[in-house]
Amino acid sequence: MSNYTTTSTSINSLYILKCVCAILVVFIHLPGLSCEAMVLQPLMRIGVPSFLMISGYFLFSNGKLDSLSIRKQIKKLIKLMLVVYSVYLSFFFIN
Repeated sequence: MSNYTTTSTSINSLYILKCVCAILVVFIHLPGLSCEAMVLQPLMRIGVPSFLMISGYFLFSNGKLDSLSIRKQIKKLIKLMLVVYSVYLSFFFIN
């Protein structure tokens, strides 16, 4: 029982870290506000590789390379990209 709690807590902390990394990625694309932005720039640059590493961990966390799970992830990414590009194109054509 305690092993399950520790594993669940560590996975929850990885999700929290992934959320923080996503926020850092958003902040790096905002225009610099002042000197604080230059000081925090190296910290914000850590967001992208950390986000990708945590996502890779969750993709291969079961210890084997399963083609079914990879296909599911690719389908999710394609759906997400289609939604993002359709929203972008709609705003592009409106302006």
